[in-house]
Amino acid sequence: MKRPVLVVAVAALALFGGTAAFRLSTASGDGAAPLNARVGPDYIISFTMPDGSPITTLAPGTYTINAVDTEVEHNFHIFGPGVDLSTGANSEEEDVWTATFQNNALYTFRCDIHPTVLNGSVTVGSPVIAPVVAAPAAKSAVSAKGTGNGSSALTVAGTLSASVSATGALKLSLNGAAVKSLPVGFYKVNVTDASKTDNFVLRDKSAGYSQTLTATTFVGKKSASLEIAAGAWDYFSNGHPATHTSFVAK
Repeated sequence: MKRPVLVVAVAALALFGGTAAFRLSTASGDGAAPLNARVGPDYIISFTMPDGSPITTLAPGTYTINAVDTEVEHNFHIFGPGVDLSTGANSEEEDVWTATFQNNALYTFRCDIHPTVLNGSVTVGSPVIAPVVAAPAAKSAVSAKGTGNGSSALTVAGTLSASVSATGALKLSLNGAAVKSLPVGFYKVNVTDASKTDNFVLRDKSAGYSQTLTATTFVGKKSASLEIAAGAWDYFSNGHPATHTSFVAK
């Protein structure tokens, strides 16, 4: 069986220099552009904005949802107060749903066949974000500098440059050189995406986790901050998932 990969709606955390930055995608209902519910290819499930960014919180209201199920071994099921919608469990399917999300409620989406590995949730109303403590940084890549007041600040191991050409070619480099291996640590990633049909996905193959840095329809520049843990990594486009480039972090 292929290693499960989960892309869910989460708040992205970057913790550098003693500050925490949260990225929160919020949608508004009643006439807004359709949301996207998708399961597949492989072990990927997502609930996203029209531009492909993950949804973590919704304003209450009525929404149109474009549902796409590309795998016969999965389905997409979203449920909560007043909502219970799903694709079939044994077929590929595309559908358009209308759902009314109630205020101060939690909604869950999942694959009913693999509910423990393919799942996520959306809060309707104002979310409460609890403080998050960063994982200890690897000494080989990230240094802790004393601030003189008993605290420490994490420093970035480096800045990666990621690009998607107009023809869908992907590159990942550090200081101008193609990445074949990286020291573990926290990195800033600057992404330039010139394709309307391809995107940039960075995957920790050892942990079975993917970070979608741009949406397939996005054209422009974005930045993200993430931790590169020890193990096997690769990067690819959802437009051509079979074509990927590998590197190792150690």
